[in-house]
Amino acid sequence: MTPSPGAQTSTPWHLTSVHLYSQEQPRDIQSYCTTFTIRGSVPDSVNLYISPFNQQINRITCYGGIQTRIDGFTDKSRLRDTFTRRDRGAIFSRWMERSVEAIRQAPGGLVASLGNEGDFISVRNDFTWSEGTYRLCLRKSDVVDGEPLPANHDAEEIAYGWGRYEHTWVRMEATDLNTGRTASIGALAFPGRTLSLRRSNIIFVEIYGHGGTFAISDVPVFSLSFLNFQVDGTDQQYDYIQEVLNPFSWNATAAGVARASYLKDQGILQIDVGEGTGETGRVVTELLRN
Repeated sequence: MTPSPGAQTSTPWHLTSVHLYSQEQPRDIQSYCTTFTIRGSVPDSVNLYISPFNQQINRITCYGGIQTRIDGFTDKSRLRDTFTRRDRGAIFSRWMERSVEAIRQAPGGLVASLGNEGDFISVRNDFTWSEGTYRLCLRKSDVVDGEPLPANHDAEEIAYGWGRYEHTWVRMEATDLNTGRTASIGALAFPGRTLSLRRSNIIFVEIYGHGGTFAISDVPVFSLSFLNFQVDGTDQQYDYIQEVLNPFSWNATAAGVARASYLKDQGILQIDVGEGTGETGRVVTELLRN
């Protein structure tokens, strides 16, 4: 079903969120990677965010992926007057911090420290993508000394902890598997000496903007195929997978324009974007239950 001409919704608009629940919680990890293929064209005129990572590292929420347009600051020591906008790129962000000292800027990259959506810091860099296969990785780097994390801490206890607690740098890399080229996106520091993830991760596809509206009929038609995520080179196994169309209330009346499926025998999560589903509002679909 094609959305009716002229139908609109507000941005940011998460077309779909797919929740993947792993069988075990990853602890003391060195890398967390995803490989995915894009089929179909995404025009430059659409602000599209494909985010394979919506995770927690040591109970601090982080997210990252690729965008058709990135922006940020060219100098982390001059956030007031070095803002710029660029074309396609990759982005990695974390919540509960504002200190630019917890940011490592990649050569030629951009940074951000903002509070408009809640306090977060971010690194971004150019990464040209279109149709093809790509690999995004979060990798553990070196450790900054400080106080050990409190036992059984919660996120609020260690929030804004730069300069007090020990921290570990986590860098993001984006690889175009069609050419073999890898781009450094930058690194962020997370409290703790070892890195643990939560059992659940969320993949989302978003049309982003600045509080504007977006014509539903303008959603591009393309597909995403994700292989199982890997922790330290080993495929994660899932207990449960769930798709949520239009997960947020501000898009409650939007027509569904995405559909996910999980090919268990191949370990592939498929997300088809741009074709109307015939449903409106928030729709929850179970894709896997072991």
